[in-house]
Amino acid sequence: MEELEATQATQGTQATQPADPGPLESAPESAELVVKLLKKKGDSTSSSCVPTSFDINGELVIGRCKADVEVDDNRCSARHIRIYQQQPYGFYIEQLGRNVSFLNSQRLAKGDVRTLQHGDEISVLNPPRSVGEAPEHQPFAVFVFRLTEPDGRQRPLKRLKMAEAVEPGATVAGPGDATCVDDISVAGTDLSTLSTEEEFQAKYDMRIDIKNLIGKGTFSEVRRGLCIGDGPGDGRLRAIKVVNRNKFNSFQMLRNSHLSMVDEAKLLTSLDHPGIVKCFEWFQTKTSLYLVMELLEGGDLLQNIMQGGCFAEGHARRLFKLICEALSYLHGKDIVHRDLKPDNVLLTSKERSTCLPKIADLGVAATYNSNLTTTCGTPHYFAPELVRGFKAPIIQEPSGPVGYGKPVDMWSLGVVLYILLSGTPPFEADGLYDQILQGRYEFDAEEWEAVSPEAKDLVRRLMTVEPEKRPTIDDALKHLWLSGTNGTNGTSATGARGTILSALGA
Repeated sequence: MEELEATQATQGTQATQPADPGPLESAPESAELVVKLLKKKGDSTSSSCVPTSFDINGELVIGRCKADVEVDDNRCSARHIRIYQQQPYGFYIEQLGRNVSFLNSQRLAKGDVRTLQHGDEISVLNPPRSVGEAPEHQPFAVFVFRLTEPDGRQRPLKRLKMAEAVEPGATVAGPGDATCVDDISVAGTDLSTLSTEEEFQAKYDMRIDIKNLIGKGTFSEVRRGLCIGDGPGDGRLRAIKVVNRNKFNSFQMLRNSHLSMVDEAKLLTSLDHPGIVKCFEWFQTKTSLYLVMELLEGGDLLQNIMQGGCFAEGHARRLFKLICEALSYLHGKDIVHRDLKPDNVLLTSKERSTCLPKIADLGVAATYNSNLTTTCGTPHYFAPELVRGFKAPIIQEPSGPVGYGKPVDMWSLGVVLYILLSGTPPFEADGLYDQILQGRYEFDAEEWEAVSPEAKDLVRRLMTVEPEKRPTIDDALKHLWLSGTNGTNGTSATGARGTILSALGA
C-alpha cells in the first residue's frame, strides 16, 4: 500500500506505524485551567474569592477537599477529576469520581480518559449548559482548558474538531516504493456490516493535534489515538490508520488494481505473533476504514540504520533471528509477505541491544496456494524470479502459469541482512534489474571487513538466484550464524548513512 510522507515518521508502504518518530514537537511546557463558573452553595453567581485561573504543572486535581481546585458539592468526590501532562503527547483528563463530569458535551464516567485540546470546556457533575430548573441540575463548576505560550501568553481560543476521515492507499510505484497490481477480486461492500463514525469515535479519541499525527500519504494517514472504550485497552495509546474510501477507489481505477481495501485488516486481525504488528480491531464506515494497531515508538529499521549506521554483528544476529521467527510464522500459515524491507520492520525502541522487531505492512501479502503471478514489492528487494516475471511473458505450463512463492521473501531477507550488516544496499540503482538477475553484488564496503564468514555465507545463500536452491525459512534458522555463537557485539559503523539514504531513494 502507499508510501507515507513523514511528518514525524514514515512506515514504508503501509502507513501503519511511525518509521521514525524522530524529535517529536515538544509538548507545551505549561497550561492553565481558566475559571468560567465556580459557585458555592447558595450563591447565584461565581464566587469572587477564587482565582481566575489555575496553572497546570504536571498534574492538577479538581475535587471536594484537599484538591488543587476545590468545589463545594457533596456529590463530588474528594478527588473527582485529574488533569495531567504526558510527554511528549500533551494533556489528558481522567475521571476519578463515581459521579460524572463533562468534557464539552461528552459525558465522562469513572475511569474514562480523554485527550485535552486548547479551548476544551470541563464541567463537574452537570453539563456546562444545563437548563434544568432544579439547582442540582444547574452547572456550578465550569472551566476552560488553555495552553500557554512560552512567554506566558494565552493562545487564542480555537475550537478543534474530530479528525476528518481519510483513507489508506495501495502502494504507489516509483523508485524505492512498493507496487502491486493484485489479482484479488473486489468484493461488494455489505452496507449492513458498516459501522458509523459515531461508533468509532465512542471508542477512540484522535482529535486533530500535530503531535498525534504519525504520517500521511495520498489517501491515508496514521495518528496516535487514545482508547476510550470499555475494555482492557482503555486509556492506552494506539496507532490508527485511517483510509479514505473514495480516494482509495480512485486509485484502484487509475492503477487497474483489484486489491480489496479490507484485505490487510482481515489478515492482520487473524495473526497473533510477538514479531508481527498487532491489529486489535478495524472499523469500516461509509467514508473510511480504520485500522487500530499497537503503537511502536522505536521507528523502523531503515531509519535506525540511516541514523546510526550498520548494526554490530551481534546485535544484527539477534534482531535478524527474531525477524526470521516472525516470517516462519507467516510461512507456516502459507502467507507470503511480498514486500519485506527494513522500512517494514518496526522496532519497540531505538536501543539496539534490547529493541524487538515487528514485521508490518501486510497490504500486499497473499496466501500461497500454488503459484503467485502478480508483480508486488519494492524494486531494490525484488527476487530474480519477480524481475523475470514482468520482463518476459509468464511461462505457461500444462498445469498453469509458472509464478513464484515463499522464496521471494527469502531473497528479500538476504537484502535486509546485507543492509543490516553494512549499511549499504547490495545493488546500484543503475542497471538494478540486470544486477538482480545475475546476482551481482560484492562484499567490498569496509564495513564487511569486520563481518564474520558465517554471516556472509548466510547472505549468499539467501540471495541465490535460483529460487529452488534458496534456503527455506526453517533452513535459515538452522544456519550456523543464527544457531551458533559467532559474531561480535562491537560498535556499529556509521559511515554508510548517506549511502543507503541516496541509494534507496529515501
